[in-house]
Amino acid sequence: ERQLAILAARPDVDVVFGNAWYRGGPRRGQPARRVDPDERTLRLSDILANDDLHFIMALFRRSVVDTVGGFNPMFVTNEEYEMWLRAGVAGFKFARNSEPLGWYRCRPDSLSASEVRMLQGVLRVLAHTRPKLAEGSREQALLDRAVARYDARLAVAETREMLAGGDERAVRRHLTALYERRGGWLLGLAARLPRAAIAAYGIR
Repeated sequence: ERQLAILAARPDVDVVFGNAWYRGGPRRGQPARRVDPDERTLRLSDILANDDLHFIMALFRRSVVDTVGGFNPMFVTNEEYEMWLRAGVAGFKFARNSEPLGWYRCRPDSLSASEVRMLQGVLRVLAHTRPKLAEGSREQALLDRAVARYDARLAVAETREMLAGGDERAVRRHLTALYERRGGWLLGLAARLPRAAIAAYGIR
């Protein structure tokens, strides 16, 4: 009802993103996105530039689904993100409803519980979307920046996963790659002393 009211009041908007409180996980009870009112009309470039603007529980006008189709079955995770980007490429516009209207359940056995899996999924979506953008366009440049952001986050997530797993050789390899990307004396030291890094991570 709240989402429909926004679509009724704003005929220029085709998709309204939702918001929710986390249920479970380290952020339980917190809102998934900022709750301050946001009256902007968003386009594809905004979605590519800022990861905090979109969230699930989105409401689409029927015309969006009729134009771009439903979820793409080749994406088992991040399928909603891929659909939003297709809508943006088709010229549809977005808005945010920042008021949390439900719960986003976080479980250790869910598909989205693995940060590595989710980041890999986002990168697959972006790779799939890139050929649909005009060569040299602002949207393509923003997508490439998003890929760089997610690549960096994936390197951190993979390193964290290796530390949790305790595989000393894999930890050394991932910490070395992360050090080459980001620098810093602490990462350099951890890469040379993977056993100590694993122990420190376990204590933390």
